Amino acid sequence: YEGKITGRDTNDEVLREFAHQSCLNLEIKDPRAAPATARLLQEAIDNQTVCRERILVSSFELRTLTLFRRADASTPVALLTEGPPPPPPPPPP
Repeated sequence: YEGKITGRDTNDEVLREFAHQSCLNLEIKDPRAAPATARLLQEAIDNQTVCRERILVSSFELRTLTLFRRADASTPVALLTEGPPPPPPPPPP
């Protein structure tokens, strides 16, 4: 996005800038950030900065998503993985 977002920008600034333009995948890298991320999203939703339907919270760590889910049971979450997806299960007999 033309270099407007840098590593110094806060989540709140990113939400204000992009939330009404597109869907956002917010990846939480540190489990300690999960509760604060949930609070930030709730404040943004309360202030009508963003609608929950445009947000996905993701992480490579299940523990992080569990902590987030305890603080926010409504926002969609996704567990990220590395490598190709597993094969589908065989059809029932």
